[in-house]
Amino acid sequence: MMIESAGFDMVDLGVDVSAAKFVEAIKANPNVKLVACSGLLSTTMPAMKETVATIKESGLTGFKVIVGGAPVTPEFAAEIGADAYAPDAGKAASKAKELVMAA
Repeated sequence: MMIESAGFDMVDLGVDVSAAKFVEAIKANPNVKLVACSGLLSTTMPAMKETVATIKESGLTGFKVIVGGAPVTPEFAAEIGADAYAPDAGKAASKAKELVMAA
């Protein structure tokens, strides 16, 4: 909601989304500028790592990947190859604007 309120059109994939579904959604939305992943529990972090890797390995380009959520740190975001990190939804909206304007 916060990123949408910052002026972005969002495609909400829901919860417990597979890495393949992210890639399918990116392909189905060729104007995508930002992919955002959030995790609420540390048990979601391996899936987030897999998702970012799968997106990067897909060969799709022209967008940035931002990650965040309670257990996520800037170090983890860098380790998994995300383009950006935000600690909460409000900062994610600000960071989303920065990322898209810089592209």
